[in-house]
Amino acid sequence: MGRTYRIILGWNSLLFYVNLIDHNDQVIHCKVCFPSTNKYVFCSIVYAANKYIDRRALWTSLVHHKGFIKEDPWIIGGDFNVTLDLSESSAGSSKFSKGMVEFLDCINTLEIQDINCNGLNFTWNQKPQGDNGIMKKLDRVMGNCSLLDLFPSICASFLPYGLSDHSPIIIKIPVRINFKVLPFKFPNVLTLCPELKLLVERHWKVDIQGVKMFILTQKLKILKKPIRNLLKMQGHFSDNVNHFRKELEAVQVDLDLDPYNSHLRDLEAIFLGELKKAYDKEERFLKQKAKIQWLKEELRRL
Repeated sequence: MGRTYRIILGWNSLLFYVNLIDHNDQVIHCKVCFPSTNKYVFCSIVYAANKYIDRRALWTSLVHHKGFIKEDPWIIGGDFNVTLDLSESSAGSSKFSKGMVEFLDCINTLEIQDINCNGLNFTWNQKPQGDNGIMKKLDRVMGNCSLLDLFPSICASFLPYGLSDHSPIIIKIPVRINFKVLPFKFPNVLTLCPELKLLVERHWKVDIQGVKMFILTQKLKILKKPIRNLLKMQGHFSDNVNHFRKELEAVQVDLDLDPYNSHLRDLEAIFLGELKKAYDKEERFLKQKAKIQWLKEELRRL
């Protein structure tokens, strides 16, 4: 009988070149080159075994391959046949299995992390009917720091699985970047928001395994998106000032025509307080922005 292959790899040679490096029954290692930009990434396509003992050969292959590619950009994706966290299963297990622990150890050794993704959270579906079905996140796409530095906008989309039991994955790699990715900046004005402390406490409780520096950097990275969302909720500081100033002026005009109206006096007090808060936030934001600009000018003079 002929050999049964578990992974089939195909590509459009008009868009990129693929060089096969190594393969076994659980992973294909290759190098993908983009001729239009002279960029490349090492790519490992995974279809892990069902039993955790058999998956050990996969973890060994990945660790060995890391020594080969060193610090070059590397993306690893596919069906790992094991979850990484207890929350990634609808069954609600209360403890980590041996397979999960070994998977986590491998990821820490490889120094990789999930890339940005959207779509389905549970990528494997045991066709749930009533309370008997199970849904898990068995498929994922990960990369090292070099990959994320080279392609900061890389993203994986997990699509509805349709007739299959696994979600199809589409990885978008923008090889032509015509914009500058803005670095993360923390506006000091957010320290005035009572939600900030609760936000940090909630996201800092995330359980991450690894060395202390790796844990710290991962938790700080997790906080970026929530902090950006919190800043977005504040609105534009100058627009807020203009809004509350107009509201206050309108109430004061009405109060001038009806000086004994208690409702208008209450509104005046409310808008006066909101305007003072808006002025304070705008002033703090502009002060920080001015200091940053001053430091840039001083550095240019050195």
